[in-house]
Amino acid sequence: MGDQQDHFNRNGGLAKPAAPGSGDSWPRRVEELEQQLAEARRELEEAKRRYLRAAADFDNYRKRVERDHAAQAVRLQKELLLDLVDLLDGLEQAKKQVQEPSALQGVELILRQFHEVLRKHGCTPMECLGEPYDPGLHEGLAFAAAQDCDPGCVAGEIQRGYKYRDELLRPAKVIVARRPEAD
Repeated sequence: MGDQQDHFNRNGGLAKPAAPGSGDSWPRRVEELEQQLAEARRELEEAKRRYLRAAADFDNYRKRVERDHAAQAVRLQKELLLDLVDLLDGLEQAKKQVQEPSALQGVELILRQFHEVLRKHGCTPMECLGEPYDPGLHEGLAFAAAQDCDPGCVAGEIQRGYKYRDELLRPAKVIVARRPEAD
């Protein structure tokens, strides 16, 4: 069998070859290898723990970035809608000055299209006339005696308010009804 010799124990099984040097070095070597194996397992567990933590941190980062992007998109859409609502106000004021019937029809068509575009993007006008005054939805600019409106309700609208989905986009500027004064 070449240069190597097989060593057999008393039972006829293959025996461990004798280590060079002292005869009791094998148990010490086995103990060292077991310690190294235990240390390698601890390092592996630590690396696995760091990996899982890094994966969780990255997943949280990814979700946060997605939320931030979505919030930024909503902010930008609200800004654009506010600008469009201001343009719509100007167009509605211009409509009041139009005298010619065909021009008036054209302006009304544009206004209907404008409202439809706003509605399509989640922006709807608030109906506030006759509704109770709500400082969360209305900006009260004045009080007025009103016969046809309960005190504390909106008697007039100076500037229309708008909602974006279910959020207030722009409060309505209103006149609040008060009790008529006795003569």
